[in-house]
Amino acid sequence: MLILGIDSATMTLGMALVSRDEGGVDRVLEVGSYPPPASHSALLPREIEAMLGRAGHSLDELGAMVVGLGPGSFTGLRVALASARAICFARQIPLVGASSLEAMAREAACRGGLSAGDLLVPLLDARKGEVYGGFFRLAAGELAVETPEFVLPPQALVDRLQNETRAFAFGPGRDAYAALHQLPQPPTVAPDAVGQEGAAAFPAVVHLIASVPSIPGYSRDEAFALEPHYVRPSDVEWKRPQL
Repeated sequence: MLILGIDSATMTLGMALVSRDEGGVDRVLEVGSYPPPASHSALLPREIEAMLGRAGHSLDELGAMVVGLGPGSFTGLRVALASARAICFARQIPLVGASSLEAMAREAACRGGLSAGDLLVPLLDARKGEVYGGFFRLAAGELAVETPEFVLPPQALVDRLQNETRAFAFGPGRDAYAALHQLPQPPTVAPDAVGQEGAAAFPAVVHLIASVPSIPGYSRDEAFALEPHYVRPSDVEWKRPQL
């Protein structure tokens, strides 16, 4: 099955195309990273068709799509989800949503150098002096979601982690705020393949697809019920007067 993954949680659009065999093993065909200034709406769906074409496939051969639900850029998440819905509805193929933060945590875990009990804290810049984040605990080679996704000021996050002896923060959110630079990052070691050659070097969008080991059948209702994980209200909702 051909599966296309899209993540637009940040200003940089990430895409990956994988071929999943009957045993559930993914073979990465191509990955792409599209930074600003090009907007997500300008890139999609043009780059989707281009990526498939470079891999020798067409939209008609696509078997499913996995879209990152954030949290992240409000506009970016809506654009990617709308594009994926349109493609999946037109071709009657499954659309599945997955956490962008969990994909980041999975990528970090695959790079090695971590131990059971370590806490991975992927962070994205939420603007307004805050970060989006999640807590993912490593246990027996698997990741467990420890808390719901959150949005916090940097210092509040530092305070929450003060009793954690093996917590590793990483991602654009950590880089954006000086208060978070004191937090340790995951150890840098030689990439460790996870069932496919060089997998650790691929962007987190590959791991977004991997986080969905079982693809359901097509369901229009489920596809249109998907909503981004905004975590906090949009600017419009913040400013809306109370009636």
